[in-house]
Amino acid sequence: MNNPVYFKPGNKTKVKTIFRVIIENYQVIDVMPNGWSSEAYRRLLKTLEFEELPTLSDEELSDYSVLALQELEPVEAATIVLRQLLPSRIKDGKIQNLREDMKVDRQWEENPDMGCHELIFNAQLLLNEAFPNDYLKPDVGHLTVRFESDSTQGAKMLRNQLDEPKIVRLLACGMPENAVLKRLFEDSLREGAFPEASEILWQYNQEIVSDDNAKAAVCRVDLFSPNYWISPMEDVDIFKGETF
Repeated sequence: MNNPVYFKPGNKTKVKTIFRVIIENYQVIDVMPNGWSSEAYRRLLKTLEFEELPTLSDEELSDYSVLALQELEPVEAATIVLRQLLPSRIKDGKIQNLREDMKVDRQWEENPDMGCHELIFNAQLLLNEAFPNDYLKPDVGHLTVRFESDSTQGAKMLRNQLDEPKIVRLLACGMPENAVLKRLFEDSLREGAFPEASEILWQYNQEIVSDDNAKAAVCRVDLFSPNYWISPMEDVDIFKGETF
């Protein structure tokens, strides 16, 4: 597969590398791995003054955190959870607004601070388990995707692992022009810095599944991202993506 060369003003050239992108699986789930660590549960239970904390195994922490929160009023429980997860990002006045908005809005996708989205999701998950009649049940997109390249440069990029901007830009190539991701990040998807990419991809891991040590390579990426961004992948099977 050849790499096309694109010419820009000033006689500068940039080479774009083309990949085959294959969507292996897309699903909407309501639990994300590593959202709450054992340490985070223990900190919460300590704040809630849960007397039996020293005797709990790691497997029991989630259930007992829910039970401990249910001893409180929903708004009080939400305040404690949000203060733990967002101690430096949201002040008390905004926490009061957020805990109310979480009852009716998808704040893990819609909050103005994208850096808070994953943390809000984790809070929403626990609060929904404790107070299902008060707080919405959250969801997140789980995507498994293969990136294939038959070019030397593309194989090298896959072996070195794709960073968040490259993954997001490649996925965007398979989306329609009216996709939210394309409309909101048109310039960043084209080139240059793209700091929001790390807030679009909440968690991901990648592995080389085929490599002939010459030109060709295949990489599989397993990722979690809000459906707000990646829902267009639900009806996509295979496409060509390109990135610098």
